[in-house]
Amino acid sequence: MHSIHRVWQPTAPAARGPSHGLRRAPAARIDHDRAVSRRHEDPRVTRTKERVAEVVGDLLVSVGPMGVTYSAVAKAAGVGRQTLYNHWATPSEMIRDAAIEGYGGGFPVSVHSGEDAARQWLTSLAGALSEPRRLAALSALIAIGAGGGQDAQTLSAMVAARCAAFNELLSTIGLSCSAATYARMVGPLHFQALQARQPITAELIDTIARDVAPELEPLRTART
Repeated sequence: MHSIHRVWQPTAPAARGPSHGLRRAPAARIDHDRAVSRRHEDPRVTRTKERVAEVVGDLLVSVGPMGVTYSAVAKAAGVGRQTLYNHWATPSEMIRDAAIEGYGGGFPVSVHSGEDAARQWLTSLAGALSEPRRLAALSALIAIGAGGGQDAQTLSAMVAARCAAFNELLSTIGLSCSAATYARMVGPLHFQALQARQPITAELIDTIARDVAPELEPLRTART
């Protein structure tokens, strides 16, 4: 069995010709919206956010979530605490951004079936979960979210955004995915990476994609 780190490919599939029903999909909405907003953002602010996400990831790897404080992040990132207060209401929000910012491996942009969409999405997720900083951030976010309150809301919002982004991709081929099905789809990868600490294999991704595909439902469009 080969780990996904050896077989990972860019997420856009090979060309299939105009008659195969291949449709272009926008990048996942949360990532697309961030990219658009960054184009209109002061470059200094963008660099600060990227630096903070990097520092938070380093702190999580070295000392754990208790080390992610405004003071520690400000000192390591070389910024004032007020700058952090302006962008992140809580330390858990900094951890959230460390979990979702900066992944350069690519997200699915074109799919031709439900199984293909699931496979591409999971392959991208596996690539993200192979990064130590991001893995530490996700692990910390899950741990602090278990305590409830605002931290739990931060985690829930991130998961809901990911599910919505996957549904945006599916909408290009007339399909949709429930929150429960999405959880069953990504759950095994999170378990493998966060708890079992084992490589995510291409075989695992293929199995999940085949199992999930029949659960994807036709997209319901509003009638006028």
